[in-house]
This record gives sequence, C-alpha cells and structure tokens, in this order.
Amino acid sequence: MRQYAGKDFTIHSTSMEIAVHSYSPKDEAFSVPGDSGSVVADVNGRIVGLLTSGSGITGSTDITYVSPYYFLNERVKRAFPNSHLFPIANA
Repeated sequence: MRQYAGKDFTIHSTSMEIAVHSYSPKDEAFSVPGDSGSVVADVNGRIVGLLTSGSGITGSTDITYVSPYYFLNERVKRAFPNSHLFPIANA
C-alpha cells in the first residue's frame, strides 16, 4: 500500500497494488504499453484487479502492477453507491 500526499499536503490518496512477476527471464512480458486499465482475471475467470502499470522486460525480470478489485470497488462504491459491475435484473 502506498500513501501519497500533494506538494501542499492537502490532497491525500492511497494506492494498493499487486506485483505480477514472470516465472523466468525467458517469459514474455505480462503486459505491454497500452494495457493499462485492462481487467486481470485469475485462472478461474474471477476478477483480480485492474492493470495499472508495468516495468517492461529488463535483463532479468518483468513486473506488472495490478490494483486489487476489492480495493477499487470499495472506493467506487463510496463515490457512486448505486453502481454495479453487472446489470441488475428488474424485479
């Protein structure tokens, strides 16, 4: 978790990220420029989070950062309490 403060210390925000590492330097990058904002799912198709950034492949590793869905959803619900990820059926 990261805590950010504006230069005048009046704006505060918090960020939480999951680091996605490659298994070996032989693996391709998990993400490429332009992938930011993509939904990342686990092997069962469940939403893990939103891709926020990546370091790109270096000589030894690749790291991509994903903001966890539960963390983002809590903040979205505070600002937009009637928002829903999936359509709500009319009763």
